Amino acid sequence: MASIKTKIILFFFTICTFAQTNKKQDLFDTIVFRYDRSFYNKIAEDSVKVLYNKQIIKYNEADIFPYVKETAISLNYKLEDLYYYSIPIFRLFEDASEEFNCESNIENYIAFEEYNKFQLTLIRFKNEILCEIPIPNPIFERQRIRNPGLGNTVDSYTYNREYIQKFSAYPENYTSYYNKIIYNKDNNFFFEISGLYQVLFEIETKTGLLYANYYGDTFDVGLNNRMLANEFIRKNIGITKIKILASGNYDEIDKENLNLPIPCLEYHSNNKKVFLRVKR
Repeated sequence: MASIKTKIILFFFTICTFAQTNKKQDLFDTIVFRYDRSFYNKIAEDSVKVLYNKQIIKYNEADIFPYVKETAISLNYKLEDLYYYSIPIFRLFEDASEEFNCESNIENYIAFEEYNKFQLTLIRFKNEILCEIPIPNPIFERQRIRNPGLGNTVDSYTYNREYIQKFSAYPENYTSYYNKIIYNKDNNFFFEISGLYQVLFEIETKTGLLYANYYGDTFDVGLNNRMLANEFIRKNIGITKIKILASGNYDEIDKENLNLPIPCLEYHSNNKKVFLRVKR
C-alpha cells in the first residue's frame, strides 16, 4: 500500500515538475544563425582594393576636389598596410511591415542569414580607424533597383561625392567611439540593421542578449549609451520606422510624419526573451 502511495506522489510530483519546466521554457526563445566572417572580409578586401585604385585614377584625372589630397586614403596610405573590420548589415523581414508592434521582439524579424550580403567596413591603420565604408553603398543600391527618373539617377558628381571622396582618413571621427563600443569585446557579435544609422547592435556571447549601442546625437539618451535592443527601439525608434524599414521604403524614414510621439514610449514588455547564438 505504501508503495502505491509513493508511486502516486511521485507521479504528481513529476507532472508538477514537468509543468514548471515547460513554463520556464515558454519564457524565452533561442535563435541560432551562422556567420562566416572570412566571407565578409573577402568582400571588404576586394571592394576596398577597387575603391583605392579608382580614387587614384579620379585624382590624377582632376575629377575630384583638390583638398581631398590631404585626406585621401589612396594618396596617403599603402594598400597593404590597411586592415578591415567587417560589421554585417542585416535587413528586416518584410513580415515586420505588417506584424511589428509594441509587444514584438526585434530579434524575430532580423534576416541574419540573408543570401545578399551588406556590411559596414571599418578601414584600420595600426590602432586607428580611418573611415567607414558601406558595401554596397546604400544610395547606389537603391538607385540600381529603381527605374531611372528625375532626381533618381546617379551621376558622376554623386558618385565622386558619395563614394570616392568619402574614402578619406578622419581617425578623430571614428576611432574613439568604435573603440569604446568594440574594444575588449572581441567575443561579442556586432551588426547593424539596414536603415538604422548610428546604432550598433551587439549580441553578448555569454548571455545571448541583444543590446543597442547608440553613438549619435538624434536621441536624448547620452553618447555611447548601451541598453537592451528592444527597450531602445520602443523608446527611441518606434514601430512606424521599423515597419517602413521592413517594407524597404528607406527614403520615407525622414519624412515629417515620423516625428510624431512614439507609441511604445511608456510600454513595458512582459514578452518572453529571445536569445541569440552565432555559429562562426
